[in-house]
Amino acid sequence: QPGIYTNSSLVGSSNRTYNLRIVYDGQTITSTSKMPLAVNLDSLIVEDFPQFGRTVKMITPIYTDPIGLGNQYNFQMYRNGKLVRDPFPRDDLFIDGRKVSFPLFYTREEDEMKKDDVVDVEMYCVDEANYKFWYSLSQSATGSPQSVPNNPITNIIGNAIGLFSANTLQTKRIIVK
Repeated sequence: QPGIYTNSSLVGSSNRTYNLRIVYDGQTITSTSKMPLAVNLDSLIVEDFPQFGRTVKMITPIYTDPIGLGNQYNFQMYRNGKLVRDPFPRDDLFIDGRKVSFPLFYTREEDEMKKDDVVDVEMYCVDEANYKFWYSLSQSATGSPQSVPNNPITNIIGNAIGLFSANTLQTKRIIVK
């Protein structure tokens, strides 16, 4: 059936590779994902940004990228319990080993942050294949001029669209003032 499949009894370990193999109706689907080391999500701040002649509030996660290229992240944000549908992928190509404070720019006016909103931010440390999925999805979802309408890049081999992910997860909450 379509949906999200999880295994609550499986506890992942960093630097371990996980494999997926599904055999159904004569078809085989496989994938691999390596869980990276966790990077600490230090805090969240609310910042004001100019946007088309007015000021909007953005949430900025603060974390320190470890020294050494190859760290990738994806952030998901919930405003008052509702998912902000933009993915927020990041890599460390230009921020390697530095303290990072890059706002999560959302694209839909309906997601605009308002006073007293409760915002939860999930920080996922992901492998390169997962980063490529989220990055390609973000380019298509935001209508980037560099992208063409297409399915996101997937790490699944076989006749399927989606993502297999072994990742770390941290969540922080902030109230917009």
